[in-house]
Amino acid sequence: MSHLIENLLNFMIFSSFYLGICGVFLALTASFLLGIDTNVYLLLIVFMTITSIYTFNKLSEKEDKISYPERYEFINKYKKLMLIYGVLFYISALISAFLLNHMVFLVIFSLSVLVILYSIKTPFGRIKDVFIIKNVFVSFIWSLVPLLVIVNSHKPITLYGIIFMFFIFSRVFINNVFFDTRDIESDIKSGANTIPAKFGINKTLKFLHAINILSIIPILMMTYLFSKPKLLTLAILIIYDIFYFKLYNKGLNKIILYDIIAESEFIMMFIISFIITLIP
Repeated sequence: MSHLIENLLNFMIFSSFYLGICGVFLALTASFLLGIDTNVYLLLIVFMTITSIYTFNKLSEKEDKISYPERYEFINKYKKLMLIYGVLFYISALISAFLLNHMVFLVIFSLSVLVILYSIKTPFGRIKDVFIIKNVFVSFIWSLVPLLVIVNSHKPITLYGIIFMFFIFSRVFINNVFFDTRDIESDIKSGANTIPAKFGINKTLKFLHAINILSIIPILMMTYLFSKPKLLTLAILIIYDIFYFKLYNKGLNKIILYDIIAESEFIMMFIISFIITLIP
């Protein structure tokens, strides 16, 4: 039974299904905190879009053999299957978005164009290889999930929504840079321009602590400008990040540290947002 659970967990993580589920939880969080109703069709579109984007990215990675041998073996074994469901999810997301809401389709299509531009090789190299651009791009992608919730509801994009999107951007940026610490050995060997590869682990963790503390600014802005004191509860996420930063030097299994604890921040955010809706 334990072996079955382990295989199922590995499949969920390595296939990018878990990331797609995290995207669904982020959409639900946006729905709760923005006070906007969503529907199962949009949640399915978010799941398929996030899953397909990360699936294509994993299939294109070359250095995983060094930094993440377990995922490298999984991808080699299920490469054809991943390509099939990646393409099917991507096409299905576009068709579903078009049928659901033309503005949702426009966001999904624009995102697809950005992903292509981000990944293709040019005579000057890939955009994703430019210092910090990868982290900024990934953070921007995730910050569009609340935008999808807004445009699907036909409601205007307010200052509150923009600040919330920036909050999501900051949380993903922190998480994404932390994930680069796992790949530091392969990144140094390949000459990748990541923050950990350039500045080392200690300076990177200090930088992440600083950005993590500063991420309380959008929380305070939403609380003060829109008289929503309950949103201060989101500061728990800052403590959550400090917690897993501290685990880095504890010798914890990398799959548990990165793919379960760190990756689950949006699930934690959903739980907090649900609790906020229950507070009178």
